[in-house]
Amino acid sequence: MSQNIIVETLDEDRFGRTTKVTIGEKTIITPNFCTLVQNNRELNSLMNLSMLSESKHLGTYIIRVFDTPKIIMPRLENKNQISIANLESVEALFLKFTSKHIFFIDPALEYLLYEFHARKFVKALKDLRTNPKQLDVLLRYLEERDARKETFSKKEYEFWKKAFHKKFWYNLDRNQTARNKFVGDYLDLETLCGSEVFMPPVPLVDSEGMLDIAKRINTITKSIASRTKPCATYFIFQKSFLRNDRLVDKFISYMKSDPTQLTIIKIKNLDIWKPGCVQQRENYKKIMDTMYEIRRINPYKIFMALENWYVSYASASYGYNIVSSSMHGFDRDSSFGTNTYGSWFDPELMYYIPFDELKNKVLKNTHNNVMPCYCSVCKTIKNLSEVKKDDWYRLRREHYTLTMNEYMRMISQAISDRTIELAREKLANSQLALLRDLIPRQ
Repeated sequence: MSQNIIVETLDEDRFGRTTKVTIGEKTIITPNFCTLVQNNRELNSLMNLSMLSESKHLGTYIIRVFDTPKIIMPRLENKNQISIANLESVEALFLKFTSKHIFFIDPALEYLLYEFHARKFVKALKDLRTNPKQLDVLLRYLEERDARKETFSKKEYEFWKKAFHKKFWYNLDRNQTARNKFVGDYLDLETLCGSEVFMPPVPLVDSEGMLDIAKRINTITKSIASRTKPCATYFIFQKSFLRNDRLVDKFISYMKSDPTQLTIIKIKNLDIWKPGCVQQRENYKKIMDTMYEIRRINPYKIFMALENWYVSYASASYGYNIVSSSMHGFDRDSSFGTNTYGSWFDPELMYYIPFDELKNKVLKNTHNNVMPCYCSVCKTIKNLSEVKKDDWYRLRREHYTLTMNEYMRMISQAISDRTIELAREKLANSQLALLRDLIPRQ
C-alpha cells in the first residue's frame, strides 16, 4: 500500500494544529478548504480565485465521478494532447491550476440509493468506461433500479429500492471475484479522470453490516491500488449514524487501528447545528476527540471532511485538517436557486441570508450599496441593486469560497497567536452558536 503523503507540523496551540501536507510534488497548508466543483462555471471561478494572493488555504478540490465527463475530461484531453503555446487562456490557466492544487475524485456511491443524480450517473459511467464489461455490475444495478421505478407505486418503490440497495452490496461482498473486479474497475476510472489520491468505492453506511462491508472495501482497495499515489480510507454515512452510539463506537475503534495516513469522512445531509441534535453533536465531537488523540500519538495522520456544510469552521478548528463543501455552501441535493438570486453567506453570522434581506441590509447600513464584506469578490460589487442574475450566480459562489479560505486563515492565525480559543468564541457569537461545544474550552 502506497503512503506518498508527507506531513510536517508547522505550529500548535493546544488542540489546534497547522501542517504542511505534501502529496507528490504538491504542497498545501492546513487547515485547508477543499471545494466541491459541480460544473464548468464553478471550476473556472475556482481557477480565477487561485490566482489571488489571499487564496493560500484553497489548495484542494474534488469532483464527483459522474460530473467528470463534462468538467474534467475535456480539459485533461487538452492538457495531454495540446502544447501550452496553442492553448486558449482558460486552458493555460487550468495547467497552472492543476500544477499546484491536489485533485480528488469522489466515487459518490451513495447515489446507488439516492436518485438526484441518477441519469447523470448512468450516462457518465457509459461515457467513461474503456470496455463494455467495466463496472457492468454497477450499470445493471442502476438500469434495473430505474426500470422498476416505472412499475411500482411510490411507496412500494421506496421499500423495494432500500432492499435492492442492501442486496446489491451484500451480494457483492460475498463474491470475492466480483468485489475485487468492482474495486479495480473503479480505481481505473479514478485514474482515467486524473485523481491524485485513490478513494475506495464504499457503500453508504447505515448499519453495522454496511460498516463492515465498507471496512473490507477499504482494505481491498489499499491492497490492489497502484503504489504511484496515496490511497485514503473513506467512509460515507447517513446522518442517522450520529444517533447510533454503538455504530459510532465501532467506527471509532476502526479509526484507532487504521494505519492509513489520510481518512476521509462524509456524513450526508449533516444538520447538527439545529436544535434537538444534542446526541448528534456529542457523537460528532466524540469522533473529533478521537482524531485529536490519534494525532497526538501519530502526528502524520490527517483527516478530511466532505459535504461539511455549516460545520466546516468548527471541524477545521479541532479534528479535521481539510474540510469541504460545495461552492455555494449548501450540501444537500436540490435544484433550488438555479433560476433565482440565491442566498448570500454572511461571514459574521456564519449563515446564509436571502438576497432580498441582503439588499435591505446593504441599503440600510451603507450610503452607496457597498457590500458588508471585505473579500476581493464583494469589493467588485459597486451597486448590489444592479447585479444581474447570471453574475450573482458566480459572485456568491466565489464570495463563499473566499470566506471559507478566510476562516482557514483565521484559525491558522489564532494557532500562531496562541489564541485558538477564539474559534469557539466566533461560533458563540454567530447563528451557529450550538456548534461552539464541538471545540474544547482549553
